[in-house]
Amino acid sequence: MHVLLHLQGYTTPREFIACQGPNVASVNDMWRMIWQEKSTIIVVVTNVFEGTKRKCEQYWPEGNDGKRYANINVANAGETKYGHFVVRNLQLQKVGTEEVHNVFQYHFTDWPDKSVPHAVPHLIDFIYAFRTAQQNSPSNSGPVIVHCSAGAGRTGTVIVIASMLDMAKQEGKVDVFNFVRSMREKRIQMVQTEEQYRFIYAVLLEELFCGQTQIQVSDLYQVIHEQQQVHGTHSTFEYQLKTLNSIYPHPTDDDRTSHARLPDNILKNRSKVVLPLNKARPFLMTPCANGNDYINASFCDGYNKQNTFIVAQAPMSEPTNTTVDFWRLVLDYKADIIVQLNNKDETCAEYLPQRMNKELKIDKFTISIMSSEQNDLLIERKIMLQKDNDVQEILHFEFRQWSKAEPVPKVDSFVRFIAAVQRGHVPQSNRPIIIHCLDGAVRSGLFCSVYSIIDKIKEEKIVDVFQILKTLRSVCPAMVNTKVQYRFCYDAARCYLDGFEAYVNF
Repeated sequence: MHVLLHLQGYTTPREFIACQGPNVASVNDMWRMIWQEKSTIIVVVTNVFEGTKRKCEQYWPEGNDGKRYANINVANAGETKYGHFVVRNLQLQKVGTEEVHNVFQYHFTDWPDKSVPHAVPHLIDFIYAFRTAQQNSPSNSGPVIVHCSAGAGRTGTVIVIASMLDMAKQEGKVDVFNFVRSMREKRIQMVQTEEQYRFIYAVLLEELFCGQTQIQVSDLYQVIHEQQQVHGTHSTFEYQLKTLNSIYPHPTDDDRTSHARLPDNILKNRSKVVLPLNKARPFLMTPCANGNDYINASFCDGYNKQNTFIVAQAPMSEPTNTTVDFWRLVLDYKADIIVQLNNKDETCAEYLPQRMNKELKIDKFTISIMSSEQNDLLIERKIMLQKDNDVQEILHFEFRQWSKAEPVPKVDSFVRFIAAVQRGHVPQSNRPIIIHCLDGAVRSGLFCSVYSIIDKIKEEKIVDVFQILKTLRSVCPAMVNTKVQYRFCYDAARCYLDGFEAYVNF
């Protein structure tokens, strides 16, 4: 295998092997190296294709399949997806021997070439996952093999972060500069860009400042009980919220919200303090009379996918009407689910027909209600949206149990409502769910949080309110910033575990 190098971790010599992602000529060499070095962990921080460019050969067989590479048979015994990474169980057997060598490949799928991951918590979860597997590996296991495409930028970045977390734990300090310098003495361009170098510090700052916040579902009841007994001093939950508020304060008047404060846009904001960050706002594309590309809305990640949600303020009638912009948003991003969480106030515009079999025309859009069912919990409507030759069907869910006076709804009602929305959502569609409330943050943020918390419980049996909120707050700082709402997220997790999985048939 060419273009590889043994690298020292924080305390262990030859802890890592940094190498390029295999090309056609080196696939067999990759498996020879893995067998020779007795490695049990492979860390992959590239995708096979990124855009239209091949970054690495797929040198492993598909799930539940096998393939021979020179004189080594490799069987893929199964794959497990965890949000932003995949774990593959690969079983190696050399031709002519009976020895079977188990290798676990940890594949991070959310890291753009020569750039940095979209969110710090996703990478932290990934690093802890492969580090835990490394600690549980047989004592005679060889080095951890790490590769991206060229085996330098992303490879170096993940090795530095993992090693510096070890150093912080052992010594209470980090030394990024000298660690990167020592790696570069052995392999050029390890940590390839300034953005990646800065990202290392950002990851270390967030992780060492915030600490581990994951809770196994089996421990949740005990953790909540202990927090209820805290008097006088701040509980862990209060400390977590204080930390979030210090990391992500409201950016109301700096460059990050400059688009929202342009003269043509400022009247489209219901709240002066809830403004979308430039980096997170969706751009409107469908033309309309006197329209531009702005709407007060933001993309938000879900548990296992980027841009799962678009959170928006409810359409306004004054001081300017934003109803057509709302329907442009739905059409432009092909949303097939809308969630309404707000009660109406004097600024709200009617964006749906008043009843069945009646059309509402807004600019060149025609909206009609095809069916409507309701109970004490919600109203579920099927809506037809038409513009010229474009026709789109949409499910509209209106939550009915959150009065204006309540900072949070009843937890069991909210969990049941989210269950109804999840049943209507097809994750494979890659279409965002549009959620709106009066300001596009307070109620919408609680919905996105609980939705993602439940998804993580179902997938990993882990509750991590803090990290989910950290991801959301990085693009919408106004979300879940009170003690009542923060505590509600834990109560919702407990409510789900108390039996709603069976009750609502999640």
